[in-house]
Amino acid sequence: MKRKQFMFAYLHRTQRLLQSFSETANGTLTYASTNVHERKPYGRHDDLLSMFYTFLEISSGKLPWAEDGNEEAVALKKWKTTPEMLIGRKPEAAYQIYSKLQSLTYKDSIDYKWFKDKFRSMITIVPAEAVATRTCTCECKQQNNIQENHEISSMSVD
Repeated sequence: MKRKQFMFAYLHRTQRLLQSFSETANGTLTYASTNVHERKPYGRHDDLLSMFYTFLEISSGKLPWAEDGNEEAVALKKWKTTPEMLIGRKPEAAYQIYSKLQSLTYKDSIDYKWFKDKFRSMITIVPAEAVATRTCTCECKQQNNIQENHEISSMSVD
């Protein structure tokens, strides 16, 4: 079984799109941005989106498209997954990050401080436990303004 991969990089001077996915392959489809699937120019915001997908997977267990190994199936699921299905009951900052990433293009500059602050706002550190174990145990806050009766897909990472 051949592992499909993608590259965390963007085209700088030549805006030439590479002819095949294997030309740009270096990573895993699970974390690739939809720009990679569409063979569009991708940039720093796509790297942040990949990091965001990683954050969601680490904090929740899996992504809605994690079980799919076929590139087309993964891409289709990413396009059809709503923010609520993807993020679930995570803090509002997760929705803000996702919305911001979806609005950026490869030409846009990134306000890294804004992203860093948003990511940090979602992490809770338990000081007493950190002192007792000499480690820093962190967890993602699991609350936002989504009502309990709001339907969230069983494929949600929450």
